[in-house]
Amino acid sequence: MKTLIHLKKYGNSFFHVDQQHVVFFLVAGFVLAALVVLVLVPSAR
Repeated sequence: MKTLIHLKKYGNSFFHVDQQHVVFFLVAGFVLAALVVLVLVPSAR
């Protein structure tokens, strides 16, 4: 049981880090998309 609890704790911490990475990539992608739109819109006009 001790090893199971340890694995579960490790899994939770790993998931937490992964979650932070996912949020970071989402924000980075959104900022990148906004920059692309800002560049393309004036040239489209």
